[in-house]
Amino acid sequence: MSSSHSQPPQKKKVDVFDLSAAQRLHVVGIGGPGMSALARALVAMGHLVSGSDIRSSETIVQLKELGINISIGHSENLVVGCDAVCASSGVPSDNIEMAAARRAGIPALSRAEMLAAVCVSGTAIGVAGTHGKTTTTTLVALMLGGAEGQCGFVVGGDAPGLQTNGAWSSTGLFVVEADESDGTHEALPLRGAVITNIDTDHLDHFGSFENIVASFSRFASEIDGPIAVCVDDVELRRIGNELQEQGREVLTYGILSNDSSASISASQIEATASGMSFSVHIAPNVLLQYQGERDFSVTLRARGMHNVLNALGAMAIALHFGATQEQVTQVLAEFQGVARRFDVRSTTGGITLIDDYAHLPTEITAVLGAARGMIASRPQTEAKGRLIYVFQPNRFNRMSLISHEYADAFVGADVVVITDIYASGTAFIEGVTGKLVVDAVVAAHRDVQVDWVPLRSDLPQHLANILREGDVCISSGCGDIETLPGEISCEQLLRQCAKDLRSAQLEVFEYAPLASRTTYKVGGAARLFVEVRSESQLITVASICAQHPDMPVLVLGRGSNTLVSDAGFSGLCVALGDFAENIVREDSPQESHHVHVELSGSTALPVAARQLSAMGIAGFEWAVGVPGSIGGAVRMNAGGHGADMAGSLHSAYVVSLTSGCHGWVPASELGLRFRGSALGNQHVVTRAKVVLEKSEPSCGDAKIADIVKWRRDHQPGGQNAGSVFINPDNGAVSAGALIDEAGLRGHRVGTASVSEKHANFIQSDHGGKSADVVKLMNAVQQQVLRLTGVHLHSEIRLVGFAPGEALAIDAENSGDSEKLEAYLCAKKPK
Repeated sequence: MSSSHSQPPQKKKVDVFDLSAAQRLHVVGIGGPGMSALARALVAMGHLVSGSDIRSSETIVQLKELGINISIGHSENLVVGCDAVCASSGVPSDNIEMAAARRAGIPALSRAEMLAAVCVSGTAIGVAGTHGKTTTTTLVALMLGGAEGQCGFVVGGDAPGLQTNGAWSSTGLFVVEADESDGTHEALPLRGAVITNIDTDHLDHFGSFENIVASFSRFASEIDGPIAVCVDDVELRRIGNELQEQGREVLTYGILSNDSSASISASQIEATASGMSFSVHIAPNVLLQYQGERDFSVTLRARGMHNVLNALGAMAIALHFGATQEQVTQVLAEFQGVARRFDVRSTTGGITLIDDYAHLPTEITAVLGAARGMIASRPQTEAKGRLIYVFQPNRFNRMSLISHEYADAFVGADVVVITDIYASGTAFIEGVTGKLVVDAVVAAHRDVQVDWVPLRSDLPQHLANILREGDVCISSGCGDIETLPGEISCEQLLRQCAKDLRSAQLEVFEYAPLASRTTYKVGGAARLFVEVRSESQLITVASICAQHPDMPVLVLGRGSNTLVSDAGFSGLCVALGDFAENIVREDSPQESHHVHVELSGSTALPVAARQLSAMGIAGFEWAVGVPGSIGGAVRMNAGGHGADMAGSLHSAYVVSLTSGCHGWVPASELGLRFRGSALGNQHVVTRAKVVLEKSEPSCGDAKIADIVKWRRDHQPGGQNAGSVFINPDNGAVSAGALIDEAGLRGHRVGTASVSEKHANFIQSDHGGKSADVVKLMNAVQQQVLRLTGVHLHSEIRLVGFAPGEALAIDAENSGDSEKLEAYLCAKKPK
């Protein structure tokens, strides 16, 4: 152990920033759970808040709706005029905004310091402990009227009952989750607190268990008011006794069979179909201001003994600060839980999929206990099934120290599945893998089935192969394991969809490479792939997809505007065959100067431009310079040389792979905008009607030749997808010029480079990686933002990337897509 951990690290006491008057505050990394909660509380206090983050997200969108001005990317200019800037411990110390604040003499605060400023502004109650903080904080806030605005709060997770993760109340009462991972808990000035338990964690900060205990002991000694401690925890029992000897007000809580002297205890505990039920006893010598009964029964809408203890701790402190018996019992009975805490994601097919945050041995044991209680409470007519536990270890340094402690963590599971370590930013340590956990479990329990699945990406397939009706599958950890239940459900949907498609006499390919079908020539495979050869076949596919609306679908045309992730696409990819390559002229005697033309969706734009010119139809010459298809051009409102699809589009025949609905949609309902539309990934354009000008045969040949020459002179060939970023300000500003001015022409990341010929093109090397293209997009986007303040948006479609994986990925306008879907189904039913 390094000498830096020879003494318990102590949080330095600092002067608390004054929030008594309205301030101009900037939050770095505002999209994270801790910082977003803090930002919401600061806005509610009346402060003018701005923020920045490296990527957009649903949270960012919600914060903007509160009036918070948020920049995607970092810039020194963002801190100008601020009274203080704050950042979480996860933000690098050399972050340019924090550095700029320090140079300008603006207070550059840690999250803990800003949170301390909020706490001192009112009556703050902190919830600390290794496990159960988020659940207990949520319960306390609900019991004290947080959902009704009677108290403020900052919670480190998604709490549906509170409707948000951060708030402030005019009452000044404030409940805060006091995180110990970086010593935040010791920096908070609190008037009351709960400590749920003490366990080994965050050894990168504390160094030893003894230092962890010492930190919580200091935390407890600094509370200016009552403190509730769980006496079922040995260390907390000792700390509580020491505090009581000092004359401090200590509220002890625990399970009655463990300690009959607890201030608040639970007994007659039973697992029920919806959670737990138990009897509460409040000792006569505590909570003297409390007016309710001291023996009463409660039902808790959460599972496990650990949640019974969380409920007792919350009850103890909430009753002290004025909650009534009726309030606490109602909150417990109606508790909606906290995201990633025994979160039942699916019960489809009789298989229960549960997600949990548990990542330490004691947490896993508690979750398994809750699961066994749930299974035991099932009706006898229901299949009991097996209990399968999937675990993703977290942090190399943690596993190097405590992997052996997981030996008995999975007792009660019928099957244990372990994958490799999620780094969480920690450095790789040679020889430290998830196999250490496998070996520990196998050595202690040789009769238990333990499956080692080192690749995280292989888990959905593995679980779909072994799960059967009646099984309960829990997946836990604090990495990307969070999405596994959805991935398992998706894999099950895809397998059923493949059967249905084949039953309809369609040829279905599994793990079909997509790289060769895109102009980038990089990326992975589609889990399922089908090429339809007629519109009727496409409608059949749509009707089958409509039976599985949650299944990811992708429509792939000529792939000229698409980048597929190296991991591929975990869904069904539908491609249009040669049937959709027709051009039909529709002359009308009423139209002397204009002609209607119906273009099939797969028709290549250059082909359409040339054929229309040959037919004596003008106005579509611009399309010769765009290497896509008609369907793709409608979807993205493609354009060039002063024209675009919206300029001539009359209507489009759209087939929805989500609803199965299809029919003609007028251009006015397509949500056309500069390089975009309301069409989503699920929408297929099989035909488009355009209105063009009557002319003479070969009328556009000269213009077409000029455009082709210009393109050859100014744009590169090779592996690319054309312009990478949308020209800002609806095309008034050149993205390529901005990139060039930023000095990025020729800039390279791995196998991707900014074109020397046109700075808004990113080239991929032969055998390259899509990850390099996206990393380069990110680098370009950040540099342009830093130098110009302009946020470039991706023009190419990025497929198969994890949410937030690529900064350049902009959220699809789902609202417009839903409106289009509703129109399509209302006007043109299945």
